[in-house]
Amino acid sequence: MLEPDNTLSKVLRSKVLGPVSTISKSEARGLLANCLRSRNLSQRRPLATITFEQFAADKWEPLALTTIKPSTARYYRFQLHKYLVPTFGPMRLRDLDRETLQAFVVGKKQQGYSSSTLHGVRTTLSKLLQQAVEWNYLEENAARGLRIGDRVPKKELVFLEPRDALKLIESLPEPCRTVVLVAVLTGLRIGEIAALRWSRVDFLRGVIQVKETYSDETGFGTPKTRSSVREVPLSEPLRIALLAHRAHCSSTHGDSFVFASKANTPISPKNMAHRVLRPSCVRLGMRPIGWHVLRHYSDLRIIPGGLNTESLSAYC
Repeated sequence: MLEPDNTLSKVLRSKVLGPVSTISKSEARGLLANCLRSRNLSQRRPLATITFEQFAADKWEPLALTTIKPSTARYYRFQLHKYLVPTFGPMRLRDLDRETLQAFVVGKKQQGYSSSTLHGVRTTLSKLLQQAVEWNYLEENAARGLRIGDRVPKKELVFLEPRDALKLIESLPEPCRTVVLVAVLTGLRIGEIAALRWSRVDFLRGVIQVKETYSDETGFGTPKTRSSVREVPLSEPLRIALLAHRAHCSSTHGDSFVFASKANTPISPKNMAHRVLRPSCVRLGMRPIGWHVLRHYSDLRIIPGGLNTESLSAYC
């Protein structure tokens, strides 16, 4: 047996091979040898006695979650402590079979949980169990193959009409106005915009280099995926807007942030959305939006000297 502290202990068990009236001593030895073959060849792992909660708290969180992106680790921890530990905490890892896990998923769905939520729960569970397999606590990952169903968006998707986008941009004070322009015209995530430095805005080549991200909760980090490290074209209208913005910045050397606070730290995306972006939407009679809506909006044309509602099907 594999104890929670990774030490091995032996458990003596008896096994009935058959009645002595039908099995000779030599035949019994052969049957016993077959039973012990896989163990003697080290083809079977010792059965773990560690519970789900023990493994999560003592192994997975300190040894695995600390090696991944903080935002991803925070997401896994939320799923773990909200849904998984309350249900499976006292159970031994080895007792988690696919039928038990499928029943858990079906039960949550019957309680009204969305498929998107359950996909997140399954992903977290599968990551944890796969780590248990790789660390020899389990022989297989029972979360693989769990059926959840299609994802159905629970919230209505929000989109901006061209006139609303123009109206919003015209109403915003700086630097929020230019932040929104960058999001709309490049598709950059707000964390990528907050971490943007002047050294990565190449006006000569006409590109923005995306190499870093920033959030209020976790600070600086790498972009979301490998493909997120990229170069984004810098359109002429955006080039003009950024040059105008730079003229009013107190510091524009290489490592300075394009959008900086008074302390020359990155802007707070959360504060700017809460204090500027959403209140501006409310004043205009629009539904409050977040940064994610802006990066998926590209049907906007901006011309030097102002904003125009004509020919909104394309932009420079």
